[in-house]
Amino acid sequence: MKKTYLFILISFLYIIPTFIQLSYSDDQRIKGIYFGLPMMQTGDEPHYYITLYSLVNDGDFFLTNNYNCAFYKNCFDLGKKKRSIVERHTRLFNSANKTVRSIPFVNKSLDLSLVPVENSSIKEIPGHPSGVPFFAFLFLWPMRQTAFLEHAAIYLTLLFSLFGIYALYNILIKYHENTTKATLFTLILAVGTQYWHYSKTFWSEPYLASFLIISLYLVYVKKNPFLAGILLGFGFLMKYPFALTIMPFYILAFSKKSWYGRAKYTVLLSLPLVLSITASLYWNYYFTGSLLKFNQINAVSFVIPIMGLFRWFFDPTFGLFTFSPILLFALAGVKKFWQHNKIHAITLSFIIFIYTLFWAAYVVAQEGGGGYSARYLVPLIPFFVLISSFSNVERSHKRLFYTIFVVSCVINMFAAFAYPAFYGYSILVSFEKTLTFLK
Repeated sequence: MKKTYLFILISFLYIIPTFIQLSYSDDQRIKGIYFGLPMMQTGDEPHYYITLYSLVNDGDFFLTNNYNCAFYKNCFDLGKKKRSIVERHTRLFNSANKTVRSIPFVNKSLDLSLVPVENSSIKEIPGHPSGVPFFAFLFLWPMRQTAFLEHAAIYLTLLFSLFGIYALYNILIKYHENTTKATLFTLILAVGTQYWHYSKTFWSEPYLASFLIISLYLVYVKKNPFLAGILLGFGFLMKYPFALTIMPFYILAFSKKSWYGRAKYTVLLSLPLVLSITASLYWNYYFTGSLLKFNQINAVSFVIPIMGLFRWFFDPTFGLFTFSPILLFALAGVKKFWQHNKIHAITLSFIIFIYTLFWAAYVVAQEGGGGYSARYLVPLIPFFVLISSFSNVERSHKRLFYTIFVVSCVINMFAAFAYPAFYGYSILVSFEKTLTFLK
């Protein structure tokens, strides 16, 4: 298949689910279908969006007026679906003495004594890292005071997801010099994994996934570590543990033959990363008085990750391989990938190992990350697909390979179209909630 036709097909498959909207009962069973533009659904999406809304329309990170307007005045600051959302994910910042304190997720009708008065010295600031809304703001600021900001935020995620697919295709072409193989494994990423579902959300994970594979493309194909550093820097601002995936990119410097080439690569990659870290430290100092007081990591604790590793890959509710069994073929591709490019094999293996180990050991993540399947491991999916391309199982065990590919596509097609029915449920429960409506 020609590259142009391939990307027209993938773009069509990605855009269509954004127009098909579903209504749900209280237990997340589908009860109706209608056509419309995509909206914020659940989880952290509305909280990222309210920060974006404040940046675009108010020009600040202070959210008291936005939450109050959404809760009590039927405004769209949280998105059109989430005007009655229960909790406000914020922290209290005292602009008078530069101190910040965490508050419990405040119910809109309870504990209002914790909510600051608008225009006082006590401000509500985001409880989540603000990298996602800030990155979106750089593109969507012209949408100020329009009704399309929410829809545009979803389509921006989708656009960068498509960029990630394009990057994988070009890496596969350079690795294998085989258009058929590149097309097949590009389709695996696009429609056979959780990447499809997350492309139409406002989570950080689809950005992190696309940033990682685009960065590898920029370094390996385009020889541009500076642009890669910019994307990786934004990834750090979106999710601080993402820093674990950035460090291995310095290993790629050893693919350069001369010390000058290695030094140049290191400097160009580091410049935007230093800027990103500086911006994060400044944010911390401005709002907390401490350089190292990051959002959401006030109480970090870990456990022995053995059971966590099993759950993150095979749990019936959020296992990565459970919802995309096609990714298991990455295990068969490791040896040939090592033989093909040792530096890349070391880099990608280290990224996968250290990032998975963190989430498997992190106490807060032991019951999954919320959302569909293994949300926190979504950034690694393009690398699993890349390694799978070296397995050659599509030739040696053709029937098995294509059977599992079809199964993965069916699971993720349903998840792409029926978002909430697959949010935090096992496969069987998710399909039951979906197929009940189809009957």
